[in-house]
Amino acid sequence: MLNVPGRAIRMSDGVTRRGFLKIGSLGLAGLTLPALLQASENRQRRGAKAVILYWMAGGPSHIDTYDMKPSATEQVRGPFRPTTTRVPGMQFCELFTRQAPIADKLSI
Repeated sequence: MLNVPGRAIRMSDGVTRRGFLKIGSLGLAGLTLPALLQASENRQRRGAKAVILYWMAGGPSHIDTYDMKPSATEQVRGPFRPTTTRVPGMQFCELFTRQAPIADKLSI
C-alpha cells in the first residue's frame, strides 16, 4: 500500500483514518473481485476499449487548460488564451493545438 509521510491523526482506538480506509478498501475489493473478473472476461470477448486517464498531480490548473473562463478578470483567468474546438461552446487552452481538432472524441 501507498504510505504518505506526514502527521497521522489517531482516533480514540488508535486507528488512523488512512488505515481505516485501507482496511475498508481491501474488504470492498474482496467482495467485488468475482464481479471484476467476470467483467474482465466479458470485455475480452467483446473487444476492449481504451481509456487514457491524465492524473496530473502538480500539473497545470484546470483554469489554465480546459476551463479557461475567458470573460473573468485577469487574476482568475490565467495567462493563456482560449482556442476554439469542433464542439460548439467548448474552448481549450491555446497550448492544446493537437487536442482542439479532436475535441468531439474526448470526454472532459
